[in-house]
Amino acid sequence: MPLFGSIIIAIGLVFMAFGILGSIILPDLLTRSHAATKCGITGSVTILAGLAAYTLQWDFGLKLFFIIVFTFLTGPIIAHVIAVGHLRRRAGRERP
Repeated sequence: MPLFGSIIIAIGLVFMAFGILGSIILPDLLTRSHAATKCGITGSVTILAGLAAYTLQWDFGLKLFFIIVFTFLTGPIIAHVIAVGHLRRRAGRERP
């Protein structure tokens, strides 16, 4: 199983690399945020799942499961808040 976990971790690192590349190449904040959020969440969840498969410990795997759920819940919310703040500022409706 450590080989399987290592392969899953490597796949997660590839997802993260695509997110970094998208953050550098894409033209504006909204598309950069989209690339970073999608690839960042997918990459981090894949890396955490690979760690769970690598260690094969139930208590550690359960903790990683809760971290994965937390990542799925908070990642899109953070990206949404950043995008709304950007759109409000661009429209001149920024609140104090």
